[in-house]
Amino acid sequence: MSRILDLELLRCFQRVAEFRNVTRAAFDLGISQPALTRLIRRLEDEVGTRLLTRAARGVTPTEAGQLLLSKAAPLLAQAHVVGEQLSQWRSALSGDVSLGMPSSLHHAVTLPLVQELRESEPGIRLSVMDGFDAMLHAQLRDGRTDIGVLIHDTERLIEGVDQQPIANDPLMVMAPMNAFPDAGALTIDRLRHLELVLPGVSNSLRQHVDKLFRRRGAIPRIAMEVDSWRLAHDLVTHGNCVTIVPASGVRGRDMDGIGCWPIAGASIFWARCVSRARRDSPVVREVCSRLDRLMRRIERPKSDARSRDRTQSPARP
Repeated sequence: MSRILDLELLRCFQRVAEFRNVTRAAFDLGISQPALTRLIRRLEDEVGTRLLTRAARGVTPTEAGQLLLSKAAPLLAQAHVVGEQLSQWRSALSGDVSLGMPSSLHHAVTLPLVQELRESEPGIRLSVMDGFDAMLHAQLRDGRTDIGVLIHDTERLIEGVDQQPIANDPLMVMAPMNAFPDAGALTIDRLRHLELVLPGVSNSLRQHVDKLFRRRGAIPRIAMEVDSWRLAHDLVTHGNCVTIVPASGVRGRDMDGIGCWPIAGASIFWARCVSRARRDSPVVREVCSRLDRLMRRIERPKSDARSRDRTQSPARP
């Protein structure tokens, strides 16, 4: 006789499969390990087959378990959205949102967004990952992040994720203050012989920079590949290095001893990405709305950009 599966049992099974460890999953769910073991056995009894293979190092889903996970994920996501929509009948928004942001946007967007939500929407519980492009792309692709910001690239669209271009961000050369004493905007020809500190080849910014150089018949000279904004900043400060960053990445940071120069005609477009399984959630929509507003603020009027270019060297940005 067929039975209606308990969504709570499916949620517990999903957590065990995610952690590959019953004890860690129990801690995450806030229940005891024996209680979680009983719930998993109850689910296995209901479906009539084993869902997990148990070993000394943990557990892994069986073939039947993998099938159940693939069918359960959209059901659980939809149940979560329905619960959040019903929460609108209460006085405040409430729910969980996972957010993946580029390290370069930490001061310009991520920090003010988190502070704003904590003050005005305390019922929204944020889980924030601050990282580099490839890591954020994987998080969105695997469904571990609800909302993320990536460099817009029509060749790297993610299945199940909506990608909306939201803000243009000029590219800047970041170097010691005296690196270009007579320069305004720099050209690729001026940069082609410099040794650069750039992210690895899987990073969208690096791919964009490579394309800029190829259009001028050149290849960037890479002194070091660094997938860390902070390390790149410190290498420029203390190691006499040169790197390329979005303009938003230098705003609000300590730039003592560092100069920044725009690259003529070079910019990237940031895209706001949101999981289609969560896009109808009231809390996800609220976070997206506030994120979009802050992202659009990083675009400056052309008159302001011209004024900044004239004073860029040797003054600090």
